[in-house]
Amino acid sequence: MTDSQPAPVTTPALATVTTPALATADVTRLRDLVIRAHPDAVPELITGVTLDELEASLATARDVHSRYTSATPTTTAAPQPPPVPAGGAPAPVVDYAALSPAAKIARGLALLREAPSR
Repeated sequence: MTDSQPAPVTTPALATVTTPALATADVTRLRDLVIRAHPDAVPELITGVTLDELEASLATARDVHSRYTSATPTTTAAPQPPPVPAGGAPAPVVDYAALSPAAKIARGLALLREAPSR
């Protein structure tokens, strides 16, 4: 080679590059992150000690989850009507001590109008 030409650079093929094994704490944190990021996967199936292994198991976990959810029929119960208390509605509680004299008179007259006539 001459000094004017740079030396050729050789790079390994992408298929031969592997991810090194991670520390146990890092694997646990990465696995937890993958589980949180993919709620559509079965968490128990996400395993591995390298990023490549975690990604491979994630694909399997997502596939199993999708097959299970598509095979399981969804049953929806008929909507229930809201509960209705037996009898009439409870009478509102009024603190007469807090009312002014004019408000007490107005409340009494309103109750007389609502009462059934005798």
